[in-house]
Amino acid sequence: MFYYAQLDENNVCFAVTEHSMPISGENIIELPSATYDVLGKKYEEGKWIDNEILPQPTQLDRIEEALSIKNEDIANNAVDAYTLELIEKGVL
Repeated sequence: MFYYAQLDENNVCFAVTEHSMPISGENIIELPSATYDVLGKKYEEGKWIDNEILPQPTQLDRIEEALSIKNEDIANNAVDAYTLELIEKGVL
């Protein structure tokens, strides 16, 4: 068996995989054995170091942010429409 660490764009390991045949790739690092202690570590100059990069947002974080922005837009549009209505009625 062949074991590999998969790296993200910051060279941080986000997965360890096992394959029956050798593979190669730009963000694939071969491991000597099945080990998960490289998860979350950065691969730099042939060595694994503790990752000092802040964790990337999860899919849920991205969805919540998008919903928050959308809700803000809806609220702002409602306020703008109400203000315009008050101006048209001469209240403001």
